[in-house]
Amino acid sequence: MGLAPLSEFVIKVMTAEPYASARRVLWVADNGSSHAGRASVERMATAWPTANLVHLPVHASWRNQIEIDSR
Repeated sequence: MGLAPLSEFVIKVMTAEPYASARRVLWVADNGSSHAGRASVERMATAWPTANLVHLPVHASWRNQIEIDSR
């Protein structure tokens, strides 16, 4: 997913309830090129002050993290 499609998706989510009125919205992301690194965290925080972008570790799979968190 490129930066433009990702931005469009974030706008759709962040302008819809319950996210639009939430005090904090956590976005969990892998390290894809459109949302990797500190610049992506800063870009999200600037555009959406209630959004917190959190990256998974580079060498972790989504499934492994979900399994760990659900125990």
